[in-house]
Amino acid sequence: SEVSDVHRAGLMNGIGGGLFSPDGKVTVAEAVTMASRVNAAQKGETIPSSDGKWYDAYYDYAGQNGIIADGTYTNYDEPAKRYEVASLFASALPDESFAKINDVTAIPDVYAEDEYFEELIKLYNAGVLTGNDEYGTFSPDSDITRAEAAAIVGRVAMPNKRVKKDFASPEVYYIIDAHNMQSGRNGLANGWLYDDKISLFNYSGRDSAAVGDTTEESYAALYRDFD
Repeated sequence: SEVSDVHRAGLMNGIGGGLFSPDGKVTVAEAVTMASRVNAAQKGETIPSSDGKWYDAYYDYAGQNGIIADGTYTNYDEPAKRYEVASLFASALPDESFAKINDVTAIPDVYAEDEYFEELIKLYNAGVLTGNDEYGTFSPDSDITRAEAAAIVGRVAMPNKRVKKDFASPEVYYIIDAHNMQSGRNGLANGWLYDDKISLFNYSGRDSAAVGDTTEESYAALYRDFD
């Protein structure tokens, strides 16, 4: 239904021969094209044709209407990442077009420091993005399929298709998040303890950055308690 709706609305075309290729990857050029079409449709405008590459007119339109900045992309034929497509769609319409229907303040696999965090939060709260699971996991650096893009661009352009959703709260433990093993209790970071039962292993103390296991008769272990 998503593919049918966006095709009728002129937001996405097939790949020829009556085919849509739902599992095919969306390229950067295709993503820019969809964002430009959404913007033009909302304004009642027509994007003029171009004598250059098929996407040149959409690229020019996107630049002129603040959807992309000059030099944002260098290869329009490469697969677009999920965060890139989301950022384009978030810029395709003014903020007031994304009315808040959800209450999302965090995304499991997106950091608040990421440059696209606020754009994703806006789309989650507007019911445009719903993530890949019950927690709202987004997989920002993964490629996006044409079927996934159809669902997202349809929700951007057609507010009645947006999804109100309550996300589950994952219980997450960070296991090791340091770049090295230095400092902290027993010379290891983040509260990890060292089981020093191997006499063959020379553990040099608090400043050691090494953990070793040199015998098949015993073991070295890192451990910590979780509440």
